[in-house]
Amino acid sequence: ESWSGGPEPPAAGAAPAAAAKGTAVGAAPLDLDEFRRTMREAGVEEAVDSMLEVFLSDAPQRIKALTEAVKQGEPKAIERAAHAFKSAAGAVTARQLAEHLKAVELAAKAGDVSRARSLFPAAQKATEAVVTFLRERAPA
Repeated sequence: ESWSGGPEPPAAGAAPAAAAKGTAVGAAPLDLDEFRRTMREAGVEEAVDSMLEVFLSDAPQRIKALTEAVKQGEPKAIERAAHAFKSAAGAVTARQLAEHLKAVELAAKAGDVSRARSLFPAAQKATEAVVTFLRERAPA
């Protein structure tokens, strides 16, 4: 067995810009079908399941590292933790999470720890959404 796909494509009449960006209300936090298709086109579809398993097992440590960096208020540590997690999220098509992490990363890069802290809860929430989504679809 492998990971099951995401929701059906947006219905006719759905907001096209939001649907195209994957940010429509109720949109899945990760596009499994697109991820699988991209990996198939690259000739490595067999890596999908293991990549998702690694992401799912690493996500708690990655958000913990970012949480600690935010608590310490060290811009470079926040930037590094957000960047690393953003890359992992982007690799598995968790675009909403990657965008939230990018915002945290850029705020930290600019030295604006207060802004990074204010953006962090959205990254936490997006992480929880992706983890829940993957756990619900994990192979038995």
